[in-house]
Amino acid sequence: MQTFLTQRLAAYFSRELHTTISIGGIYFKPFSSLTLKQVYVEDLDHDTLLYVDALQAKLNFQHIGNKEIHVNDLHLRQGTFHLKKKTDTTTNLSFISSYFSSSKSKKKSGGGLMIHLRQVSFRELSFSYKNYLAEAAQQGIDFNDIKIVNLSGELANIDVQDHLLKGDVKQLHFKEKSGFWLKQLDASVKIDSTSMEFKQLYAETNASKLGNYLRFNYRDIADFSDFINKVTVHAIIKDSRVEAKDIAFFAPSVNQIKFNIGINGHVSGKVNHFSGKQMLIKMGKATYFSGDVAVSGLPKIEQTIFTVNLTQFATNKGDAEPLLAGFSGNTRFQLPDFLESLGHISYTGKLSGYYNDFKTDGVLKTSLGEVSEKLAMTLKDDHTYDGSIQTSHFDLGSLLHQKQLGSAAFQATINGQGFNLAEIIAQVKADIPYLYYDNHRYDHLQFDGKVLEKVITGNLSVNDPKLMSSLTGEVDLKNQQNPTYELFGVVNKADLYKMGLAKDSVVVEGQINSNFRGNNLNNLVGNASITKVVLRKPNYSAAVDSMVLVAKGTDNDRTIAIESDILDATLNGEIDLNTFPAYFKSIAKRYLPSWDIDLNTGKQAFNFALRLKRSEPLFKLFAPSLHMPDTMQVNGKFSTADSIANLNAYIPLLEVGKLKIKDIILDEVAGNESLNLTLTADKVNITDSLYVENINISNILADDSLQFNVKLSDIDAKNQLDLNGLVEFKPDEAARLSLLPSNVKINQEDWQLEDKVNFDFHDGRAEVKGFELKNKEQLVKIDGVVSNREEDVLNVTFNRFNLATLDGVTNPLGIKLAGQLNGSFHLFSALKNPYASADINSSNIYYNDREIGDMTLLAEMNPETDLVEMDMEIKHQSSRTLKITGSYDAKATANSLNLKVTLEDSELVLFEPFLKKLVADLTGTVSADIRVRGTPWSPEISGDCDFKEASFTVNYLKTRYTINDQVRVNNSTIALHDLEIRDKDNNRAVADGSVDMSNPLDPVIDVQVKANHFMVLNTTAKDNPLYYGTAVGTGDFIFKGPTSNMDIDIKAATDEGTIFNIPLNASGTVSDNDFITFVSKDSTFSETKNSYFDGLTLHIDLDISRNAEANIFTDLGKLSGVGNGNIIMNITSLGDFEMFGDYVILQGKFTFTAQDFINKIFEISRGGTIRWTGNPSEALINLTAVYEVRTSVRPLYTAAGRAATDQRVLAQAEMILGGNLLHPEISFALDFPSDAYVKDELQNYFSDANNVNQQALSLIVRRSFSPGTGTDLTTELNSTFLSAGTELAFNQLNNVISQSLNLNFVDFNIRSFNEASASIRLLNNRLMLTGGVTDRRGELNDLNLFGNQVASDVEALYLIRKNGNLLFRASNRLNNRNFLNPNDEYVSAFGLVYRQEFDTLGEFFKRMFSLNKDKKKEEQEGERKSGQKEVSPKENTAPIKGKKVN
Repeated sequence: MQTFLTQRLAAYFSRELHTTISIGGIYFKPFSSLTLKQVYVEDLDHDTLLYVDALQAKLNFQHIGNKEIHVNDLHLRQGTFHLKKKTDTTTNLSFISSYFSSSKSKKKSGGGLMIHLRQVSFRELSFSYKNYLAEAAQQGIDFNDIKIVNLSGELANIDVQDHLLKGDVKQLHFKEKSGFWLKQLDASVKIDSTSMEFKQLYAETNASKLGNYLRFNYRDIADFSDFINKVTVHAIIKDSRVEAKDIAFFAPSVNQIKFNIGINGHVSGKVNHFSGKQMLIKMGKATYFSGDVAVSGLPKIEQTIFTVNLTQFATNKGDAEPLLAGFSGNTRFQLPDFLESLGHISYTGKLSGYYNDFKTDGVLKTSLGEVSEKLAMTLKDDHTYDGSIQTSHFDLGSLLHQKQLGSAAFQATINGQGFNLAEIIAQVKADIPYLYYDNHRYDHLQFDGKVLEKVITGNLSVNDPKLMSSLTGEVDLKNQQNPTYELFGVVNKADLYKMGLAKDSVVVEGQINSNFRGNNLNNLVGNASITKVVLRKPNYSAAVDSMVLVAKGTDNDRTIAIESDILDATLNGEIDLNTFPAYFKSIAKRYLPSWDIDLNTGKQAFNFALRLKRSEPLFKLFAPSLHMPDTMQVNGKFSTADSIANLNAYIPLLEVGKLKIKDIILDEVAGNESLNLTLTADKVNITDSLYVENINISNILADDSLQFNVKLSDIDAKNQLDLNGLVEFKPDEAARLSLLPSNVKINQEDWQLEDKVNFDFHDGRAEVKGFELKNKEQLVKIDGVVSNREEDVLNVTFNRFNLATLDGVTNPLGIKLAGQLNGSFHLFSALKNPYASADINSSNIYYNDREIGDMTLLAEMNPETDLVEMDMEIKHQSSRTLKITGSYDAKATANSLNLKVTLEDSELVLFEPFLKKLVADLTGTVSADIRVRGTPWSPEISGDCDFKEASFTVNYLKTRYTINDQVRVNNSTIALHDLEIRDKDNNRAVADGSVDMSNPLDPVIDVQVKANHFMVLNTTAKDNPLYYGTAVGTGDFIFKGPTSNMDIDIKAATDEGTIFNIPLNASGTVSDNDFITFVSKDSTFSETKNSYFDGLTLHIDLDISRNAEANIFTDLGKLSGVGNGNIIMNITSLGDFEMFGDYVILQGKFTFTAQDFINKIFEISRGGTIRWTGNPSEALINLTAVYEVRTSVRPLYTAAGRAATDQRVLAQAEMILGGNLLHPEISFALDFPSDAYVKDELQNYFSDANNVNQQALSLIVRRSFSPGTGTDLTTELNSTFLSAGTELAFNQLNNVISQSLNLNFVDFNIRSFNEASASIRLLNNRLMLTGGVTDRRGELNDLNLFGNQVASDVEALYLIRKNGNLLFRASNRLNNRNFLNPNDEYVSAFGLVYRQEFDTLGEFFKRMFSLNKDKKKEEQEGERKSGQKEVSPKENTAPIKGKKVN
């Protein structure tokens, strides 16, 4: 029945559709399902339209009454569907669609049957489509000839009434004959005649995955044949990946492009012109970008324009090159090599243009830094670039593969083309705010350069505090075999220390000019000159006129020479500089065949000569501990062909620190069998008192062994050494040192060294075997291992060892030892965490001739605690003076010490080595109970110390002090609280503060001392030629800082007994109690001697009162006296000296000297001033010096053309000094204090300054006036020499008398056979007695000192007040012109003299009437006024304050 119905149904549709429809079998389940087998439908051309092996349908007949059948589920299996588009534009399916379309109209009219299909599933179907109107495509999918096989899937919610097809596609997959494979398609599909839409899309093809929304718009399905140009794509892409070859199925021209990209974003447009929004594209292994993109021009990549707004783009060179090669359709794409250094690149900005011709504007982030750029770049054949780049930090060194070059900031413009030197034509300008080179930063650089035809030119300027220079250069690389290099530069400042090129501060200035050609060291020829070089250090400067380097010649006639005023050096012959290091190694290998090393020595045959003419600049700047005052000469000859390697050198004197080595000769000869090296020196001075003479060191290297001999000193010297040894080298073994029989003399005692002492070196260990040094009963034995291993120990044994044997080492240190040492010492892990055990005793120890006593030391490891337990004590005459107990933890890095120290009247001299930088000559004892913690290198000491008669000399001050007091020590810091200090005169000072002894060799001091009449300075010229003397003062003294960099601040007033000197000449004679000495030297380029103030800064604020005597030495003579003032002195550790302030002279004298022949003593008028404003040698003076002599006025009257008289009067020559102290302006004046009429009578004569100067000089030099012209020259010369000679002799006699009688002033003088005088001052200069005798006879016929022709006078002055404004005077003088008593030969007088200075008459009377009310105040005011007497009212007389110098 079912078969019958099926056949009827097939026949029905065959008739209806006018075609053949057949069904092989049918199974119908009433009102439920229908199964058809072998369904066949022909098109109207009798070709197969549809064939289905099995068709199963679930039917719903509920609406059959409405002529509607609903097919809820249709399943097709193993079928084919062939669709054709005919030449009449219809398809072979059109008749069926027309039939069903007409059925709709029939339904409306009430006829026909409507079938509704809801869901279709199919398996293993095939589909074909043939468009007979189009030509066949050659590549990709031919949308006019489609053949699909293995089509399977599901289509649900089908709608074919409103759309060609609408439904939900699930698990759709198929393969097309072109090779396109749809592996899976899930989507809600809507297909119409002009569009395809896929929602909730997931599609997977050959190598691509696509989602989530896709829509194609087209005019008709045929547009797919020109997919690139005609199909518009709208896509919302999520987690998709697109392979270029999958796109090529739809756009065959894309075949030339290769890419595989991951995509997220929104895309719209045709393939030839599309845009993407919010795109995230991933390519390769590390390339991606996010942003918006517009692409126009595909598939022709050369014509494709990209416009990209990048939120971020990231890639690297290794990833970008294959990607660009794929996009360009090439097999390889090469980016510039420097991009490799950038590492991972991240870019944000805009990019527009072609893939190989584009513009960028954005920020590039790399592993080397961040760069802002605006560039136009072409990656075509010319590789052009134009634009600007800017960065605040970029690692140029890594970019250019230069290790010394570091990061930089720059703003640069660049315009050029080409990336390799042969093609580069470029101009670069750059401002470089900073650049790091060799880990040092340089600021403010500018560069301007260009490259053209292999010629690089440019200039670089640097304006950094440590380097200020400008360089201009050119490098011509046209001839690769012989390039040229030209450079000119000016270095205004190069601080080598701050640049890391020197260990100390060194500043270089100069000019550089070079011209070379060549492409390697061996053919480089040309010259380089360095001129106008100045080398500076803080305390030293040196000038080098020029240094020229010349390289000339080639092959075996090559010369390399350096010429300068410092050194000359020459290499001449065949020189291979490239193999220099290997060549010199090969010389040693010739005699060490076991040395396994491959060397390329090249060919060498040259002579070498070096003459170091002036080593001072080099050593002062680069090796300050070295000094070579004389010329050094070195000569050598080397040849690989002749196996010659000879070198000899001679150094007259080499100073290494305090070590002085004289007459050094080095001689090296390389023979066929051995290399001989001999070093000799005449003498080595270790200190002034410790030296070694006749040093001879001989070495013979041959056959893997080195034999050496060391000889020190002559055969009759106190200490001698004749040491023989052998060093053996073996393959794969460490060197082995053996000491052979040798002679040793120590402290004039012969010591024997045992035969075959061995030293084995291996695995970082040095093993000592058999070292025994004997002298009769004395023995020193050493054996064991020196290493970093805890189990390795070095054993040292002493037997009856005399400590005096060490005199050669200890005496130069100021230490003299005596006593006997016995016991053993064991050092563990010497090179890592060393610790020791010991069992030592020493008896009858003397330290600097002071008996210390007996010492015992026991230290051993406790295996239970791993601590070294120690017990040490010193006993003196049965009394224990020192006891140390405790432990040491060698493994601990902190607090390894735990010691208890007890001292009982221990000699302080034991601590002198630790305090020698601060004090010297320690005496007295100390008792203490202290704890020591911390480490041996940084001990922490705490406890109490009690000093008894602790006396010491302070090194800086040379003052000796004594302490009897207690101090507390906490964590190695000595706390001082009201510590009483006594000077040598038992005057007292009190100290407060602290002394940090954490570093006992350089204690840190913070102490304030309040002193009263205290000796604060006691230095001599031998101690310190710059500043020395004796001073007693009252004030505050502050000491701060370590002893190596001490800062002393003094504010004090001088007390009685202070004498200070300021020598401002280089040859002043200074007494032992000088206070201050200054030596002025002007040396722009000369060595300065080591300053006494090295490590010391002084600031002194000194109030000077009249109880301090001052002496100032100049080239004119010595100025001495008393006065008052305030002086500030600043002295730096480099010896820089500044003075500020005023000194007012109240009383003094000036000893005028000239060529050690003229020696005249002037009295200095009260009120003279000296002012300092900085440089001590530039002090300003304003004073008057008076030379007084009694002489005849006859020559004076004769010179004036007046009638002569034999009257002898008291005459004064005044020397008025002003201006600079060292170069004063000098003028003269004459005065006659007792005979004023002389000046009145000769007023016209004295109105001529030349006459005054002539007579004043005559009075000073000859002690008489000059008669002018017409006199006997011989007589005048004799008189001059006699006068000067006698005065010089009596001046010396007066010095002897004053020192013998302890008087401040004595003047006894016989000026000639006609005149003698004497003057003396007593009672602290308050009583002055003066007297004289004058013979008025023209000729002396006898020695009768009494008579009418012999005149005498005497005067006594007593200062009632110290300031001299009130005094008592008594005199008996010759009556010269007394009109009241003209017949009396002598006049006697006495009286009171009051002297008062005033500015107004009212002030005078006020002072007179207040005389008895306040004498003390008046006296003080008088002193102040008198001190201002000679100072101009317009001149500011307030002391000039200085500031402290640190």
